Amino acid sequence: MANVNKISDSFLFNFLPEQISEKKDAALEIASERVKNALKENATNLDLSGLGLTELPSNLWEIKDLKILQLD
Repeated sequence: MANVNKISDSFLFNFLPEQISEKKDAALEIASERVKNALKENATNLDLSGLGLTELPSNLWEIKDLKILQLD
């Protein structure tokens, strides 16, 4: 398992810092759009998995009836 982590870490170093920042911004924007859709649909479940988020979208806390939040 340790070898996988080393490969992942070295893979990230192949990107320039601005590319990593752009990917994080894009992921956060996608997550925010999913939250907006969940709000419109009065959803109780929200899937933000697979986005590689390092932070949660600020509008997430607007979903009052959220029961299940998937992040992995």
